[in-house]
Amino acid sequence: MTGAWNGEHLLEALRAAARDLERHAASLNALNVFPVPDGDTGTNMALTLSGALRDITPDPSCGVVAERVGYWATLRGRGNSGIILSQMLRGVAAALAGHHLMKRARNGSSAGARKRARMKRCCARWKARC
Repeated sequence: MTGAWNGEHLLEALRAAARDLERHAASLNALNVFPVPDGDTGTNMALTLSGALRDITPDPSCGVVAERVGYWATLRGRGNSGIILSQMLRGVAAALAGHHLMKRARNGSSAGARKRARMKRCCARWKARC
């Protein structure tokens, strides 16, 4: 997939993410140390995302898909890590609300690229003073 994504592309990516979370749940469980090393972070995240996707049907709008996934993730969230994941998904849904397509950021338009450009200019001015 290149260029803009529609709702079907977004749903496909979320399903792939769910499969990866399930596949790597044990590794994520082993990393869990905060706030209590209960060893269920990966399991809870995998259950939350798979539960969120369970009843989602494809839709051409990425905004609609994101809203549905965020809604179901919140209702089916497991543990702290699952609820945190659900809130991240709701944030994505809020950003995509009303958008049919999700477009790729242009080169140089991201906040990170702008920050790097500012740093480069600042460093160039600093070196010129020496």
